[in-house]
Amino acid sequence: GAPISVIKMLLKIYPQAAQAKSDDGYLPLMCHLLMQSDSPSEDIVSVLLDSFPRAAAIGDENNQLPIHAACMATGVSKNIFTMLLRAYPQGAYVCDVEGFYPVDYASKNKDAATRKFALASLIANDPEDFRGHYEEENVETEKITMVTDINVDLLLNGPGLATNSRVANVTDDIIDDILTSFTFGDETQEAPPLIRATSYELASVSSVIDEKSLLLHLQQCLGSGSSPSQAIMTTLMERYPTSARVTNAKNQLPIHLACKTADFSQAMFAMLLCAYPQGAYASDVDGMCPIDYAVSNKNQSVRKAAVAALVESDKQVHMSPSSSSPADTTSTISERNEP
Repeated sequence: GAPISVIKMLLKIYPQAAQAKSDDGYLPLMCHLLMQSDSPSEDIVSVLLDSFPRAAAIGDENNQLPIHAACMATGVSKNIFTMLLRAYPQGAYVCDVEGFYPVDYASKNKDAATRKFALASLIANDPEDFRGHYEEENVETEKITMVTDINVDLLLNGPGLATNSRVANVTDDIIDDILTSFTFGDETQEAPPLIRATSYELASVSSVIDEKSLLLHLQQCLGSGSSPSQAIMTTLMERYPTSARVTNAKNQLPIHLACKTADFSQAMFAMLLCAYPQGAYASDVDGMCPIDYAVSNKNQSVRKAAVAALVESDKQVHMSPSSSSPADTTSTISERNEP
C-alpha cells in the first residue's frame, strides 16, 4: 500500500476520497483492513476515520463492518479496535449475513495478541442504546448500574436475545472483567441433602473403583451426552478425596470435564473446587483452563453455574491469609498466561 504521507496528501487534495467506494463496493477503510489483513496500519486507519468517521458504520455486501474485518485480521493493534469502536460503538452488536458478530470472529482469531485485544475491546464497549435495550429487557430484575455487569452478560449470553455468539479462549483482560464483575448475594440457599451412590451405581462406572473413577465417570457422561450423577460424584469424592486432582491423557482434571458437560449444578462445581481449588488454574495440553471451557459451554445454566463457581473459588483462594504467602505459586484466573 501507499505510505501514510501519500494518503494524507491525497486526502488533503480530495477529502471526499475517503467516502468513495471501489469497484467491489468497499470504502478505503474496509479496503485497507481487507488488503492489509496481516498487519493493518494504525496511522492509515486513523487518517481515514478522521476524514470520514461514518466509514466505521458502513457495511459491505455481507453486512460486515470494519470491526468485523479487524477481528478477522492478524497483527491488529489495540488502538485500531479502540478507534473503530469509538467511531461506531454499536458495530460490536451487528451481525453479518451469516449471523456472526465481531466477537465470533475475534474468538476464533489464530493470532493470540489480536484475539486478546479484540475481545478486551469488545467486552469493554458499551453504547448507550444497547444499555437502554438491555435494561428494558430486564425490567423485572435488579437494575444494571455498572458497565461491567453488562459486559459479563454479553460474555455469557451474547449481544442480544437471539444470538449464536459464543466466546472461546477468553484470557487475561476478559477474565479480569469476569472476576471484577460478578457479585454474589448475601442470601444463601439451603443446600440439598447429599445422596450417596449404591454399590450397583458405582459398578456402572468401573469394575475397579478407585481415585480415577470420578474422572472416568465424567468422561463417560461426556461421551454419551448423559448427566453426571451427583450421588456417584459425592460418594467417590468422600472415599477418594484426591480424585479431584487426577488428570487424563490430555492433562484435564475433573473440573475441566465438568465445565464441558451439558448438565452440571453449581453445587457439584463447588464440590470439585473445594476439593482442589488450584484446579481452576490448571491448563490442559491445548492450553485451555476450566474457565475457557466454561464460557464456551452451549448450555446457559451450566455456563453461568461454572463461571460463578470458578469466580467464587478464586475469591475464596485469594481472601485466604495463605494466598499472600511468597511460597504460593498459584496464579489467579486473571493472571494466567495466554494459551
